[in-house]
Order: sequence, then C-alpha cells, then structure tokens
Amino acid sequence: MIRRLRVFVGALGAEVNAFSPIPLDRAAFEALWLLEAGEIGPDDEVPLIAAPLRRAFALQAAGEIDVIQGLCVGAQPGGPIALADYLALRDQLLADLAAAGPVDIVLLGLHGATAAEGIPHCESDILAMVRAAVGRKPVIAVLYDPHCHLTRSVLADADLVFAYKEYPHDDIFDVADTLVDDALRVARGDIDPVVAAYDCATLGTFKTQRPAMRALVDDISARVRSDPRLIDISIAHGFPWGDHEDTGARVWVTTNGDAALAQDVAAEFGSRLVAIRDVVQDRGVKLDALGGAVAAARRPVVVADSADNPGGGAPSDATYVIDALRQAGIGPIAVGLIWDPGAVALCVAAGEGARMPLRVAGKACELSGRPLDLDVEVVKIVDDLDMPFGGGRWPVGRAVRVDAEGLTLILCERRTQCFATEAFTRFGVDLARMHAVIVKSTGHFETSFRPVAGTIVPARGPGVLADDFSLLPYRRLSRPVWPLDPTAKGGPLPWTFEARSR
Repeated sequence: MIRRLRVFVGALGAEVNAFSPIPLDRAAFEALWLLEAGEIGPDDEVPLIAAPLRRAFALQAAGEIDVIQGLCVGAQPGGPIALADYLALRDQLLADLAAAGPVDIVLLGLHGATAAEGIPHCESDILAMVRAAVGRKPVIAVLYDPHCHLTRSVLADADLVFAYKEYPHDDIFDVADTLVDDALRVARGDIDPVVAAYDCATLGTFKTQRPAMRALVDDISARVRSDPRLIDISIAHGFPWGDHEDTGARVWVTTNGDAALAQDVAAEFGSRLVAIRDVVQDRGVKLDALGGAVAAARRPVVVADSADNPGGGAPSDATYVIDALRQAGIGPIAVGLIWDPGAVALCVAAGEGARMPLRVAGKACELSGRPLDLDVEVVKIVDDLDMPFGGGRWPVGRAVRVDAEGLTLILCERRTQCFATEAFTRFGVDLARMHAVIVKSTGHFETSFRPVAGTIVPARGPGVLADDFSLLPYRRLSRPVWPLDPTAKGGPLPWTFEARSR
C-alpha cells in the first residue's frame, strides 16, 4: 500500500517591470488573488498563480496525498513590490508552511520575475527560506512563467522547476499537472532529477505561434515524450524589462540522474534558440506608417499596442496608437482595455445611456500620451468582467463601454491586459464591423482574436514596454547580451551541474 504523502501548496508572484511607474503593494494582490490558507476548496476554481492545486486536489480525491493549502497570492504586473508588503506576504507563506507540520512535498506557484524594493529576485529569496525551513529531504517543486529570470540559487534549492511551454500561455494547468506528478515520483524515489542550463545571452520575446518557435517547442515536447531519461525541458524566455544579472533567455533541462545528457540537450536547444532569435522577433509598424498599414490590411485589423501592455507593467492608458489611426482617417476603432478608474467612476455615476463630456486616458505617466477629451455615450456597465486565460479565468471587475466620435472604448478600474475577445463582446461590440481593434497586449490576445481578425498588426510606439532595449537604464544586466551586443551567443552555465541528488 502506497503511503499518502503530505503536500503543501502555496503561491506568491507577480511579473515585475523594473522601469514601470506603477508600484505594487498589498492592495495590488488583493485586487487580483489573495487567498488565505485553507480558503480554496477542491470544488473551487483554482487561481492561475496556484495552478498545481488542481492536480493536487485530484490526487487527494484519489487517496494518494493529503493537501495543505497555504497562502496563494498574485498581482497584475507592475513595478517593484513595496518591501514591507512583500516581506509580510512572504512571511505569511512561510508561517503557513510551518503550521502545516512535516511535509513530503512543497509545491509552489511562483513567477520567476518577481522583485521587491531592495530584493531583485524574490523567488530566490523565497526558495532559500523554504529550503531552510523544511530541510534537505522534502521535495520542492516550482511552477514558473517562461518570462522569468533563471538563477543558480533557484535550481540549487528546488528539486524541480518547470516553466509553461507556450506563449501565449495556453498550457499553464497542463504543465502544472505534470510538475505535480513528477514531484510525487521524486518523493517516492522513482526518479532522481539532475539539471543543466544554457545561457542564450539574448533579450527578446518568443511567441510560440511563430513558425520557428513552434517548431522548436514541438521538438522539445517530442524529445521529452520519446526519451524516458528526460524529465523536462524548459525555456526561460526571460523578461527584458526586469533588471537582474540573470535577465535574458535560457534553456534548462532536467534528466533522471544523467548530467551529461542534461548538458548536451540544454546546449542543443539553447543553440537553436540563439540561431532563430532574430527571425522570431515581431517587427512592429512604426506610428508614422501605422495608418497606411491598417488601411491596406484586411479588416478587422487587430493592432497590438504592446508598448502599453499592462501584462508587462505598463499603465495601459497610452493614446499614441489611437491618435495615429485617427489622424490617418481610420474608423470605426475599438480599444481595450484602457485603465482609467476615474473615468469609470464618472460613467457609473452617470449611468447607462448618459451622454457626457469625458477626459479619457493619457494620465498615468509621461509615456501615456495626451488625454482624449470626448463627448461620450455610456453604453454599458459590467460589474464582473473576466476573461479566459491559460485554462482559467482572469478577473477584471468593473468596466465600462463608452462610444464617441467613431471610437468604442472599454475602460476598466483594474489595470488588466486584454486577453480575449470577451473584453469587447461582453459589451455588445461587433468586432466584425470595426476597421481596427486596438488591444493592450503583446501576445496573449492572439489565441482568442486570431479566428476573428482579418489581419494582426503589431504597433511600434512609445511606452513603458517599448522594445528598444538600448533605451532602458539597466543597472544589473549582465553583458554581453543580444541585441545590445550583436555578436553575443552565450554558452553553458556550469553552475547548474551541481543539481541536488537524493
């Protein structure tokens, strides 16, 4: 008879943009996910940040494990977390772990690019303290976003670290399920994880829907399925708007006790990523050419305003792309989601059907552009907007549709990336009738919007997430790194070969 393992599950994470003007605090976590110990039940919807809970609850129902759920918190991306708030959340998670008593496995939903004031990599901090708390024997397994910074200390303190494979992140729960199953295999002595990593010395974005990245990710999946010695191959796409010595793309490979294989496979796929890094980058259309590009494209044209993507810490209230299209005579135009809680409050006070002058957007920072002064109609108010993302639901909360002068604007109280068409269709917007649909997103919108888009056009405008990395005031970034150093190619990371062996 197999002994029931005691499994602790917790989560703490947010993608932090070191250059964002939007600081994160406890309220930012409360606005998205802040669930206390024991608050999530087996029949509840599992928040994305705590995705390993889904499989853990299923295994508990099957009689294999006992689950102890600790603090699970996640925030919309922004700037560094206020130090006191981060320390309070971290210590609460550690207190929940201590209260759980002896455990066999610790499952953690982290991000990989979380930073607080004075702590450039919170995941390294958390895992060092978790390992110190539980000792060497319990298995620590971590779920990472691929937009992470892969550090030596994380791989030294954790037994398993798996990142989602897809960008857009359509496989969060699938990877989480695999992580949980493999953590049980480690705890039962069936596998002995060994890790090696390769530094690609590259800053960029790597959408897995692009042909070269699609081929790479498919080959990774096929290799893991076909070789029982391989446990996992993950790619850290990196988060170029973070500022850490380990910022950048990396590949890490987990094998069953075979260090040489881990090194060889990491070098193989790391070199392949370097070889395709240039061709897979989206080349956005500059603002002075955007109107012509949209006018010539098949409608509806979905325009990605990636420089103002709140999913990377931007304010989501910039008006540059709107202005460029209006000046080119493009219309009608729909835009979402624009973060403007003040405008939302005024619209809610006026009520549906009201007509009123309204100043919209262009308010958060110097990279937000000029405000739009419009005479609007308040068309619809939705109190509980949410969108599908990663196999779960992403809560938005109260949002408002206003129409004015050929514009349909979806305004939100909570700064939230536009993940899906529901951001418009919940308000009765017929996307097929639009000439252009501007989405505040970089890549996550594509899964939902591609079936309805005539054309998808990435815009290249100013903003907090602009892709000219030479303009970012890095203080910690290791050099050389492409494209700042065009010949940088990277190489194996020797520090990862010291993988923990049971």
